[in-house]
Amino acid sequence: MCRSQHSYKAYKETESLAQSKEQNKPPKNDPKETEVYELPEKSQDVIKMLKELKKVIHEQNENVNKKIEHIVLKKQKIWS
Repeated sequence: MCRSQHSYKAYKETESLAQSKEQNKPPKNDPKETEVYELPEKSQDVIKMLKELKKVIHEQNENVNKKIEHIVLKKQKIWS
């Protein structure tokens, strides 16, 4: 493959990538949807991690509450 064919191929791949990115964009009707869509991929990963963290914190909170309840019940039995 000669140099001009190689650079033309690279140009076409770049052009194709740009077109596919443009096609994947949602319609600009709902600004909230567009804002979320336009977040960089890393930001979306951070949001996903925060949601997972929220779930873990909720589970840990439930565990702590169960342990506290167990201690309170144990204390009530001792003082009864």
